[in-house]
Amino acid sequence: MKTKKFENRIMAKLNEIAEIIRREGKISFGKLCVKAHIAPPTLYNYWRAMRDLFNDIDYEGGIFFVKQRGENHE
Repeated sequence: MKTKKFENRIMAKLNEIAEIIRREGKISFGKLCVKAHIAPPTLYNYWRAMRDLFNDIDYEGGIFFVKQRGENHE
């Protein structure tokens, strides 16, 4: 059961980060760290998980952004 709670806590944080990015449209890595209250190495690791979960969000050149419909940055 602890695993389930751990996964839920992580997923809640991933959703929180995704919502910040969606609300801002574009946000720098540093500003997102401040708004999400997480350290840069932690955000880097969360991003590794987010890439597979949120197809509408991308990261390039230090900026997180919401992809336009039909846009593919892979």
